[in-house]
Amino acid sequence: MSKNKIQDKGKKFEELVQYVYQSLLFLEGKEIRVSRDIKILGKSGVKHQIDAFYEFDLIGVKHKVAIECKNHGRPISKGNVQEFYGKLNDLDNCIGIMVSSSGFQEGAEVIAKYYGIEILALGELPLLAKVVAAKIGIILPNEKVLGQPFWTLMEEKNEQVTGTYVILPHEEEKYFYLFTSKKTAEAICEEVGGVVRGVSQLHLKVLVSFAEYHKLKFMLFPYDEQMALKLENNDIEKYFIHK
Repeated sequence: MSKNKIQDKGKKFEELVQYVYQSLLFLEGKEIRVSRDIKILGKSGVKHQIDAFYEFDLIGVKHKVAIECKNHGRPISKGNVQEFYGKLNDLDNCIGIMVSSSGFQEGAEVIAKYYGIEILALGELPLLAKVVAAKIGIILPNEKVLGQPFWTLMEEKNEQVTGTYVILPHEEEKYFYLFTSKKTAEAICEEVGGVVRGVSQLHLKVLVSFAEYHKLKFMLFPYDEQMALKLENNDIEKYFIHK
């Protein structure tokens, strides 16, 4: 490849990254930080280069979104997606988005969906800001999240989920309710209101941080609504959160 072609390809890549970066700046504020072309230290001790990146803190938990831009002359392969997933996994609690100037192979689309990685082709870039903004909502469970390992209750007003977890009083203290059975959660829900939502590992970490911040505890229903166990935050972290 000639020197001019290499320089031209590099320029187009920089323009792509800059476009992505500029699309994220509307999110930047006191609680959200946006960066481009940075290196971040992973859990393994290895630094990873990220084309565009934003992070924000919620109740003491840091959430991150990494965006990888590919200016290849051919569609992105599943190997490229797997490589990016490895990077995300090492960064911990990091959501990924891939942007390709040449689209994606069918296998790449399948594996990206499996890993929960959003993919955007060049023509879809105008949607980037909306996609990234929507990713903030991933810290709150929607109807598609499975209970791994629990289910819980969230408030609902005017047939809309408010994004607030149901907190119930018991013996002058307030508790988050956790259920190992979705049926039990639905039975309690009929009594107190709200909607049932699954709690993944990520959501459980957020819940523990929220409970610590507001000095709340957990009420666990391991079988049915007739039996309940009071749990401290350190019990949840010790027995139910995967390190």
